[in-house]
Amino acid sequence: MNIAEHIVILRKESRLTQEQLAETLGITRGSLSMYEIGKREPDLHTVVRIAEYFNVSTDYILGVSTARRPLSLEGLTEEDQKTLMSWIHDRLEKNSR
Repeated sequence: MNIAEHIVILRKESRLTQEQLAETLGITRGSLSMYEIGKREPDLHTVVRIAEYFNVSTDYILGVSTARRPLSLEGLTEEDQKTLMSWIHDRLEKNSR
């Protein structure tokens, strides 16, 4: 998916009109409409504001990642973090064979 599709999906999931989201982001409805149809792309500042508003990563907005939020190890003990990272490493190694 691309930027336009992600913005549309997030806006519609939140049941916002273009006018409401544009006002929240401090842009015009016309600019938002252009982003949503893929005629223009938002500048970096706007991408960050969209990501912050919807609590998703900028990578998701940009289409670099399909994960809405990056994996966080916060709240895990150091031992649990090491165990998890070891498991991930093992899985990646097995998949590369």
